[in-house]
Amino acid sequence: MKRQPKSTKLGHSHVPRPQQERIVSKFIQGQGIRQIAREEGRSRETISKIVRSEDVQKYVAELREQYIGLGREAMAALTRALRTSKDGKLAHQILLDIGVVRDQVAAEDATAQTSARDEETEVLLMTGRLVQAAAVRAKTYGIPLEKIGYGLKDVAKKFLEKSVA
Repeated sequence: MKRQPKSTKLGHSHVPRPQQERIVSKFIQGQGIRQIAREEGRSRETISKIVRSEDVQKYVAELREQYIGLGREAMAALTRALRTSKDGKLAHQILLDIGVVRDQVAAEDATAQTSARDEETEVLLMTGRLVQAAAVRAKTYGIPLEKIGYGLKDVAKKFLEKSVA
């Protein structure tokens, strides 16, 4: 039997401190309110009240400030690494990440996919033209389309055998 989440709207429900801390921790780690509510057996409204409380919002703001503050240290460490390293991979990766350098492998993959798609489209167009020509000929010579259909199957089969080999 499925356990119904406790709702704060139906009277006063006290959420134990350890559970509140778990909820806040999950929220800070990026879990959604619905998922937390399911896992903790509480209503979304209760979870929302907890994570939107003044204390939690203040804590999250402090964490963001600390995270942003690490930016200067990260840039200093990166600069040191680039100046002292004999390996150009780090510099290349940074230039790649910020979009200065193109990822050659990804560009080649995209080109190959485009070529394959173009070839497939060309085959479909040629097949369409073949069917259209067959229909015109069938009408012109009074041949039932069913007979031509069998002929087209044979042509398609031979075409596939050649392209696979």
